[in-house]
Amino acid sequence: MEKSAGISDISISIPRLYIQLANRDKPNEPTEFSLSRKDKDGNPTNPKKYLDGIGVAKMATPDTYQDAPVFAANSIYEIIKRNNISPKDINRIEIGTETSPDESKSIGMYVIGMLEKKLGKGSLKRCASPESKAACASTAFALENALDWLWSGRSNGSCRIICGTDIARYGLNTPGEPTQGAAAAAVLVEDNPRLL
Repeated sequence: MEKSAGISDISISIPRLYIQLANRDKPNEPTEFSLSRKDKDGNPTNPKKYLDGIGVAKMATPDTYQDAPVFAANSIYEIIKRNNISPKDINRIEIGTETSPDESKSIGMYVIGMLEKKLGKGSLKRCASPESKAACASTAFALENALDWLWSGRSNGSCRIICGTDIARYGLNTPGEPTQGAAAAAVLVEDNPRLL
């Protein structure tokens, strides 16, 4: 018989700053952004295209003190506190991203350092924190890996936290520009899940 394993909680961290691409209540009303971007004929873009095309009204942008590790640490800490998880019960914190703060260590190491400032020095010393590049795909692979680990019966009551975190930036006036943004989403994966 297959063990019950899945997601018990989800937490997100998004910046408070944003650029208004469109207004959901008045989809055809121009915004400063839509007026500053031109269509192929040189006319201001219709903001409704952002709502209909990509389903977005606001484009998140990080503040000066925010980066991908900060978003990840905030969403993970929320999961830990809300679920009253002891650090010793976290087997692994896996990060999926395409945003590196530098080329010397993984985001996971920064996240562990930030979390230990709140949870106690050395509290996560037995917690592995691998990182995968390919943002969405690597986060999905980490979730799949965590489920396989739980179904194998090797968890011994511990859990895993999977976090996708990214800051996507594209060139000004490019087709990808309105799809950029910043955020993190963390999921608690454990036996006998409460959510999914």
